[in-house]
Amino acid sequence: MITKLFNLLFIAVAFTLFSTSCNNANKAQDAEMSTNNAAPTVDNDMEPMPDAEEMPAKAATTKTAKTAKSTAKNVDVNEAQSVDVTDGNGKKVRPVPSSQPKTDADRLRRMAKDQNVNTTPQSSVPARKTVQNSNVKTPTPATETTDNRTQTQTETETPAVAGAPSHAAWDALLSQYVSSTGKVNYGGLKGAQSKLESYLTTLKNNPPAGSWSRNEKMAYWINAYNAFTVKKILDNYPLGSIQELSGGKVWDDKWINIGDKTYSLNQIENGILRPTYKDARIHFAVNCAAQSCPPLHNRAFTAGNLESTLESLTKKFINNSKYNTITADKITVSKVFDWYSSDFNGVADFVNKYTDTDVSDAEVAYTEYDWSLNE
Repeated sequence: MITKLFNLLFIAVAFTLFSTSCNNANKAQDAEMSTNNAAPTVDNDMEPMPDAEEMPAKAATTKTAKTAKSTAKNVDVNEAQSVDVTDGNGKKVRPVPSSQPKTDADRLRRMAKDQNVNTTPQSSVPARKTVQNSNVKTPTPATETTDNRTQTQTETETPAVAGAPSHAAWDALLSQYVSSTGKVNYGGLKGAQSKLESYLTTLKNNPPAGSWSRNEKMAYWINAYNAFTVKKILDNYPLGSIQELSGGKVWDDKWINIGDKTYSLNQIENGILRPTYKDARIHFAVNCAAQSCPPLHNRAFTAGNLESTLESLTKKFINNSKYNTITADKITVSKVFDWYSSDFNGVADFVNKYTDTDVSDAEVAYTEYDWSLNE
């Protein structure tokens, strides 16, 4: 009998403790809900949301999503700190969360989810793409400046055909001692004449071969004409004019050794370049060391740059008022057009291709030639 009473008493005490614990848990949960309903937690750095009428729809949605995300974070913390309860055996258990939103934070989070609001900043994706794109390197082809000083390294240093000589040494001398307007520093070149001699030896030992391309051969002979002309001046420098040499017939002297043959400057120009290639633009590439001569180009010719350089030099010379005067009614041009008129197939028509003024019906006259040295 006493045992039964003791068991009943024990059950009554346990029930009383269990009821008290449950009541305390419910009170704590109600207190938490009241607190959350009264003042939802917001990030300290978040600015107050403006009225919906003052905020664009997209900005309002983003702001709502940010508020929901921030408040949801605090709700998770609160849930982690919620009061534990015990079962009938005294073991602690966590209360099962209700499927219904309990707080403003829950409702905001549910609303953001229902509206499919993406709380990830969208700017991060384009920014990443921008960084990736900024590292892409695209090859940029070399361009010619107004004085044609810009050439690719391949054009000036690498032979276009196996066995053809490099013109890099001549290119280096020209770029250092010849200005963009064709003024030659013969005094400076005199101190570097050994480099010129080395280049000329290369030309002598590597005459054009049948396997070379047309452009490779043509560039070779233009460079040879100009380089040997410079040597002739340096061998007799200082002097006032190239016409002081050989009684004014320096172009007929046969002194240029290439391969097993000996040439004059006239033979290179009038026996090889003009009849072989039939290109009137040659006259703006070869230089006779005179003030009125088309300027000596300050870069070497190569197979790669030949076409663009010939075109550029021709246009540049024709439109230079120092050498030519062009109007619609009359053109007064260099004596070169007179001496080699057969190459131009109509002087006015040829000039017309390189000017903005229509001179196809213009009267043609020629300027006096200045034979003083081009220094």
